[in-house]
Amino acid sequence: MALSAIGALRDLFQDSEINVIAPEFVAGLFKRHPSVDNVLALRDGTHHGVKSVSATRKVLRDSGDDFEIGILLTDSLSSATAFRMAKVTNTYGFRGNGRRMTLSATLPELKNTIHRSARYQNLVRFAARKFWKNPYWVNDVKFERPEIYFSDIERSAAKGILERSSVIDTDSDERSFVAISPQAVAESRRWGVENYGALAGRIVADLGMHVALIGSKEDHDAGEAVREYAGNGGDGVVNLCGVARIRGAAALLECATAFVGNDSGLAHLAALVDVPLVVLSGADNPTETSPISEKKTVIERAELNCIHCVKNTCHLDGDEHMRCMREISVDDVFGALRSIIAS
Repeated sequence: MALSAIGALRDLFQDSEINVIAPEFVAGLFKRHPSVDNVLALRDGTHHGVKSVSATRKVLRDSGDDFEIGILLTDSLSSATAFRMAKVTNTYGFRGNGRRMTLSATLPELKNTIHRSARYQNLVRFAARKFWKNPYWVNDVKFERPEIYFSDIERSAAKGILERSSVIDTDSDERSFVAISPQAVAESRRWGVENYGALAGRIVADLGMHVALIGSKEDHDAGEAVREYAGNGGDGVVNLCGVARIRGAAALLECATAFVGNDSGLAHLAALVDVPLVVLSGADNPTETSPISEKKTVIERAELNCIHCVKNTCHLDGDEHMRCMREISVDDVFGALRSIIAS
């Protein structure tokens, strides 16, 4: 969601060296980007709370650069404090969380009302106006569709994984499998391994296609459960959870016919590589975080009063518990997927 804003920075600050600071697990997305000169990675586990202040300050100071401009896409006080401690000269970010005293200028918050990518774009425009004293040409800068830039080696490695797993034919470049993200980090967004397993079984049996389960190493057990629920000994369903980090996962997704999963990091990766996707939406807020794609089918139970609660755990009990996910049927998802593949 930050990539389109970062892509516009080169037009707004043409003669500047542009550095992106990000947690290790997502830092790879910004590598090879033509608008980014350096990627400064925060070690995993040090990007939240008090730890992030010293970690961010250290990464900035260790880079050896004296930064003139800092644009904070985060909302936290800790990131603003870290930039101040690192003596970044001009700092711009969203208002709130006590940050007005730590930043040079703050943009009023529009959280939960517009898409996060638009929020980031607004902040980049705001920073440019403030720094360049409100130049007329800021409004002319175009925000392009976000992209990830792969090397030939990365694409070849992804294809090799899929070939060795018999997901794609060695002699064919045709997309012939459906990618599924079998688990969401937040419990409230989990459709369940039984449902994903039943869906995977139907994809193999009714569509004659393979299924690749893609996720982190923490999702591996969920992937194995999906294979079990798919039936037929998991034939045609390959568990690739944990075989690749974020860039490798994106390269795997680029080879897929379609993607199925919740509004999650992997859904955003699938949109990033322009793969058609079926998104199961419940506790998330699509207005703010839905994947950026014109090839997206969103399945939701919009009639529920609790829909899009943005809670990581469902607070309702009994028959109301997790209705947003429970009432999405395998038939619903399979029908949407079949329409995508037919087209």
